[in-house]
Amino acid sequence: MQRMKGGQKAAKENGKKVKEVARVTLVLGVPLSLLLSVLVLFHAFDGMELKLLNLGFQKRDPIVKRQDIITIDIDDAAVSRVGRWPWSWEIHAALLDFLSMHHARAVAFVDMDFSREVPPSFPPEMVEDVKKTLESALSGKGDPSALSRLPDPAGSLLRSVHQNGSTCFTAGFKIPEEQGDRQRILQRAEAVAALHTAQKRESLRLMKETASLTGESEGVLLATDILPLVPGLMKGSRCYGFNTISLDRDGVVRKYPLLVSYRGSLYPSLGLQVARHLMGATEIRVERGRYIELKGPRERVRIPVNHRGEMYINWTGEYKESFVHLPFPLVSTFIGYQKAKDELKKYSLASMQDPSALNGILVDALRKSRLFTEEESNSLGTMVFISALLEYYVVQGNYPVEETLSALGLDPKEEVWLTVGRQIFFNNHVVKRYREGRKPSFADAVQGTGFIVGKDEEAKYRDAYERTVYYLESGKIDDVRPLYYGPPLLLTQGKKELSVTPLFFRDKVVFYGLAATGLSAQNATPFSNLQTMLDLVPTVLNTIATGNFIEEWRYYISYAYLFVVLFSVLLLSPLQGGLLSGLVAGSHVALGWFAFSEWGSLLPVAPPVFAVLSSYLSAVAYRYFQEQKERKKVRAMFSTMVSPEVLRMMEENPERFRLAGEKTEATLFSSDVSGFTTISEGVTARELATILNIYLTPMSNIIMSYNGYVDKYEGDAIKADFGVPLPDGDHPWKACFSALLQQEELKVIQRMILLKYGVKITARMGIDTGIVSAGNMGSERRMQYTVMGEAVTLAEELEPANKHFGTWIALGPGTFERAGERIEVRYLNRLVMGAESEAVPVYELLGWKREKFLEYWRGRPVPELALESLKRMLPEKVIAYHEFYLGKGLPESALVRDFRELFGELREKALACMRVNNRKEVLFLREEKERLKQRIQGYGQQYAGVEAPEALVREGGELKG
Repeated sequence: MQRMKGGQKAAKENGKKVKEVARVTLVLGVPLSLLLSVLVLFHAFDGMELKLLNLGFQKRDPIVKRQDIITIDIDDAAVSRVGRWPWSWEIHAALLDFLSMHHARAVAFVDMDFSREVPPSFPPEMVEDVKKTLESALSGKGDPSALSRLPDPAGSLLRSVHQNGSTCFTAGFKIPEEQGDRQRILQRAEAVAALHTAQKRESLRLMKETASLTGESEGVLLATDILPLVPGLMKGSRCYGFNTISLDRDGVVRKYPLLVSYRGSLYPSLGLQVARHLMGATEIRVERGRYIELKGPRERVRIPVNHRGEMYINWTGEYKESFVHLPFPLVSTFIGYQKAKDELKKYSLASMQDPSALNGILVDALRKSRLFTEEESNSLGTMVFISALLEYYVVQGNYPVEETLSALGLDPKEEVWLTVGRQIFFNNHVVKRYREGRKPSFADAVQGTGFIVGKDEEAKYRDAYERTVYYLESGKIDDVRPLYYGPPLLLTQGKKELSVTPLFFRDKVVFYGLAATGLSAQNATPFSNLQTMLDLVPTVLNTIATGNFIEEWRYYISYAYLFVVLFSVLLLSPLQGGLLSGLVAGSHVALGWFAFSEWGSLLPVAPPVFAVLSSYLSAVAYRYFQEQKERKKVRAMFSTMVSPEVLRMMEENPERFRLAGEKTEATLFSSDVSGFTTISEGVTARELATILNIYLTPMSNIIMSYNGYVDKYEGDAIKADFGVPLPDGDHPWKACFSALLQQEELKVIQRMILLKYGVKITARMGIDTGIVSAGNMGSERRMQYTVMGEAVTLAEELEPANKHFGTWIALGPGTFERAGERIEVRYLNRLVMGAESEAVPVYELLGWKREKFLEYWRGRPVPELALESLKRMLPEKVIAYHEFYLGKGLPESALVRDFRELFGELREKALACMRVNNRKEVLFLREEKERLKQRIQGYGQQYAGVEAPEALVREGGELKG
């Protein structure tokens, strides 16, 4: 039952502690939460967060990259070869025709202006031909149909776009960088719209009908104007959209706007439009601040966006390591072969008087295309011309390859020409077998030609076989004659080497744009300080197509961390709280890394870590100030009632005692002095107070030196407690030792009083041990720590009981039972005492057992309070001490000698003071006292900041007492 009650009490106290900690958590947590919110509001954590995000991109495992996403780069070499930008639309048309022929899945023109036609430009060698054609047509002497053969760049691109059917363009939206004053932007848009021409208004109307979305525009980017595509491209293209970058506060591109608002309508970005086209999405649904949903016939994709309609770009790496980037000059080689073949079809070798002239025609056509250098034009034109001759004679004339080469004046042993001739023969053999209704396998095709193909040649023939079958199945075999395709071209990108043929473009999503210096946008990304932004839209598409979205979590989890850590640290010790805080912070950082690298979830790191750190420091600071407050409270309450050593223990370990009240075992001490009444009748009140202090101070110091608590003074009576407020299992015998030493000190005081006033005083003492109620007691305005209980009453009654037995220290049964093995006692009798009015045995305390006394003091320093007696002393007390040390017969020791010599030296000075009735403090003692203190410190060891010798004397390594 007792154990159950104790458990219930402990649970109740724990509940109170938890409630108090919860209250403090709330008090501290609210301002910390406000501070966190303000720091987040003013972007205080952005720098750290963005650096951590960059690190996350760089250190995670490579993410999935769609292999069907490629770019064709208009690089420095392309601009140097073709000429200054912008290029003729005819060049773009040639590229688009080539990609259409090889079934590219989609082609996106990135950041190119097609809002107005580029005036046609001609190389110098074409200018004269154009002039003659125009003059001849105008005069009516020439062929009118020649006009239709004049270059028409815009028309050629429009035709190519219509034929392709999967072309997307960048629409020019004018989007102010500063979006703060939205009302001003809207007003600017209306002002600009008022100046639009009728043609532009019609284009914008068409654009709104075909590309705009429904949804809320609040928060998304605002545009002040649009440069729409030329109507023909707008109608012929599959999609078009704006393209812009969004810079974070550190200037790095991490987000991509998917929507822009112009005059109340929403328009999608190029990246979103391409994704929509590839998915076949028929509907785009905008959920502001949450997601943009693409609904297709087979799938539904939700793209997480912020309130500005921006998605995070899941960058795949540096430019050279992201996607396959094909330089335009490489692709133009394939275009050159086809252009020469297209020109070749305009002529018939059989009907030409001089077939060799065809070589110059082909070379001239390639040169006029401006896609090639003079040398490249000669090389490509000649290769196609010879291929045509070889196909004519070998296939139609059925001449052997080697004989045909010799007849054409070419060395049949030369590897290049022999390869051309054999490939033409091989490809035509595949065509023949295919048209006979029997599609041959590669092995059958090789066997049918009778060629012996080594391992080093197999790849070449296999490539020729695949290309021929592709052209046959797509119905384009006659468009690519003569059936020599040229060798695969090698592309080195980063650490990879790629073999590229025209079939490489099949089913590819091609992004065609500028990468040349000064023409392309270069911005910082998580992987590079300067990265070509031609990579931007492909990366956006890859993010959407793979579903590897980066979804940002709000920082609200920081508040949970803040309150949890704050509560825990207040409840636990600082060390445990520190470990917990470190664990929480480390776990969150690890979770953030795992969530980003594995799931693409972007957890805030800096705010939660700040929340953990600030809550821990706040809790520790609060506990520190509370402990200081408690220390001050303890010091104010106990500084004059307990020894400095005990006081320090109470300050440093407040949890070891309770002020609120508790039942505990303690030893109670009560003493009273006889003789003071006589003294008080002959002295002033001030003198009486001084005499009382002279008595009470050393007696209290002795009590406190044994860890006792001076409860109260009642005139010359002392009430003291041992075992409270700080628990002490040795309190019974310590009370006894304290009483015995007080009687020794009283002998000095008796002599002093006798010398001074001619009165002899005595002190009787009572001691008992038992269960008491201890704690702060009193009124609301004044509290004092004290004890109550039967043991208190018994101790107070034992003190006057000494008169009946002629004794000085009377013990109750509780003290005797617990301290008997350390003290010498004499049984007196049984007396009816206490609240129960029962007879209890009473004992006289005679002394301590010598070995037990030495055992306690051995190795201990002199208590600080023992040195306090040297500070204030009347001359009579000096003489009393001198007589005490001369007559006591203490064992000889260095400490005893020092005290004896000190008081011997001071005796004459004290007598002189007594002759002139000097009642002031004996100031001359200060110098001698300091000298003595320095000497005895040489014997001792540090104790609570005061160096002092052992309690008894150490001489020659042996204790004597």
